[in-house]
Amino acid sequence: MFRQLIPRNFKQGVGLEARPEPPPVKNALRELRTERGWSQGDLADRLAVSRQTVNAIETEKYDPSLPLAFKIASLFKLPIEEIFSPSDRNRAARRK
Repeated sequence: MFRQLIPRNFKQGVGLEARPEPPPVKNALRELRTERGWSQGDLADRLAVSRQTVNAIETEKYDPSLPLAFKIASLFKLPIEEIFSPSDRNRAARRK
């Protein structure tokens, strides 16, 4: 299923089959961005998305699409799993 920005609290419509909620995805995007001295706007420009999208991902209100996650990983020259993690622990945060 392709999704760029679907709120985590999105409810299935009437007549649609309910699906289990995916596990929350934690990320180290804010830490990686601030380590480089970039504003949310700077990062948004580099990713060709809005500043609001960067904010929503950083605050974990939205998960990025897979293509956007790959773009983020490429920009930071890190594997996706060092930026995004289904657990409370981020590998990128543990690198410090």
